[in-house]
Amino acid sequence: MAKLTSAQRDDLIEQFVEIQLENMDTQSLYELASEYLIDSFDRLTDGEIKERVESLYDEELYEELVDNVTNSADEVAHCIVDTNGDYAECVDRMVESMEASK
Repeated sequence: MAKLTSAQRDDLIEQFVEIQLENMDTQSLYELASEYLIDSFDRLTDGEIKERVESLYDEELYEELVDNVTNSADEVAHCIVDTNGDYAECVDRMVESMEASK
């Protein structure tokens, strides 16, 4: 294997990435961008996430997202208790709820 300089390695990576991107469909590009953004946000603190959301959108969106995730967790916890741990029933309820909100 040839020993590449740092600049050559960077060029090789850029060329290969370009080839990969050219061969991707829209769905693949969406998935790649989604994975990248999730990984990027995963490295941030809660405060940094809040700042990012508020700077790109607004404070109301951050609060709405917090409500969404905290309410979902509460609903799952209640479902598990209500069904004596029947996780399949809880999943069915969640799917029905998501389909109804479409």
